[in-house]
This record gives sequence, C-alpha cells and structure tokens, in this order.
Amino acid sequence: MADKKKSAKKSAKNPGTDNSDKKIIAVVGATGAQGGGLVRAILDNKHGGFAARAITRDPNSDKAKALADAGAEVVQADADNVKSLEKAFEGAHGAFCVTFFWAHLKPETELAQARNMAQAAKHAGIRHAIWSTLEDTRKSVPSRMTECRR
Repeated sequence: MADKKKSAKKSAKNPGTDNSDKKIIAVVGATGAQGGGLVRAILDNKHGGFAARAITRDPNSDKAKALADAGAEVVQADADNVKSLEKAFEGAHGAFCVTFFWAHLKPETELAQARNMAQAAKHAGIRHAIWSTLEDTRKSVPSRMTECRR
C-alpha cells in the first residue's frame, strides 16, 4: 500500500510520468552543466529503463522547476550535509556525483563533499556510482568512490 501512495505522490508531482518500473539514477548537481545534461538525457530516453532524480540545493530555482516540469523527481540535498544526501539517495539504483570545486576553490572541501557522497551512497545501497571531479585526485583520495559498497 505504501508503494502505491509513493507512486501516486510522484505522479501528482510529475503528471503523465510513471517511473514506478524504472531504476532511479540520483544526480547531484542536476541544475549544472554535467548533472543537467545527464538528467535531460535520461528524460529524453522515454523507453529507457531509468528515471531521473534531480538533486539540487535549491529545488525552487528556475532550473530545478524546469527539470520537474520535464518529468524529473526533484529533491533537495547539499553536498556538505551527508544526512541530506542519504535521504536523497534512498531507493536509487545509481548515483552521479559531482563536486563543486569552483564554488569554493578548496581541495579539502571537495574531498569532504566526495566523502559525504560516498558515505551516503553506501548507506543508501547505491549499486553504481560515478564521481566527476575537476582534478586527477587518485593520488590524494585514500578512499575512492568505487569503494562505497564495501
């Protein structure tokens, strides 16, 4: 019964969109260039097996509203808040995670955000995760995003 209520709630939010049988891809940074491009690609593939969950700091922004109008589930989360990410990733099959280096210009903040996303992905049981970052961080990141399932 709870699943039917959840499905009905989604349908009411995005009329004409039934994503109940599709795997959810949670997209951090959905209103930016990379995340937005992925959300639009998922939405454009009407017969694909995936639904887009657009994760943004401001679900009331014009870009977030446009994604919702296009059929994405839009949810609020902040890369600096692991609990918000855990909630946003809940029930998703995969996650596209992007860090926001240009917003702060601090490598340590970018690494903290990546750790938050990895922890949230692990907590939510994400099956596949992609982390997009500016720099080649392989030498400085002791725990890689791909290890989130351990």
